[in-house]
Formats: sequence, C-alpha cells, structure tokens
Amino acid sequence: MNKQYIYPQNMRASATLWLWSLKDFAIIVVGALFSAMVLATTKILIPAVLTAAFAFLSIRSDETTILDFIKYAVRYFISTQQYFEWGLKSKPINKQKKEVSVDVQVQKKAKE
Repeated sequence: MNKQYIYPQNMRASATLWLWSLKDFAIIVVGALFSAMVLATTKILIPAVLTAAFAFLSIRSDETTILDFIKYAVRYFISTQQYFEWGLKSKPINKQKKEVSVDVQVQKKAKE
C-alpha cells in the first residue's frame, strides 16, 4: 500500500478556483444569482453590470488582482510624488585633491 500525495507548490497560497479566490468566486456566484432574479422580475441590468465589474476587477494573477494593479498604477502615476536626483557623478574628495595638486605641479613645471 504505497500511497502518493500531491501537494501544491506554495502551501501558503490562498485557494483559487479558475481565476478567482474562493471568497471572490462565492461573491460572484451569489451576485450572479441575485442579478438573474432582478433581471427576470424587473428587467434592470444594474446588478448584473456591478457583478460583472466585480468579477473583472477580482481576477487574480500571482496573488495580485486587477484592482490591485489599478491601485498601484494610480499611486505611482498620480498620487505619490516621484523623487529623482540629477547630477554628475563626482570622484571621491581625496582623489580630487590629489589630482588637483598633481595638475597644479604639472602646470607650474610647464610654466617654468
């Protein structure tokens, strides 16, 4: 009786079903059922559109949802100030002084 068990690669990863986490998938299914009841009785599409939008924004790839990507993009391009430093690379102070003193000595010898 040699039993073989198959484990997922990442034991800490959340459980997923197709492209969604199980919690998101349950919300989508309940929203779809509610949307179908509302659509059948009142012909209003708003709950179906909201459910479809939630389903799209909660698609998960590598533990990050599309909504997270949008949040990161807004934070990077709009709300957070970017910080850049412009300047030339300078040599360390000790080397600059030595080179200056050598250059001064060479110039003095050239003048003589």
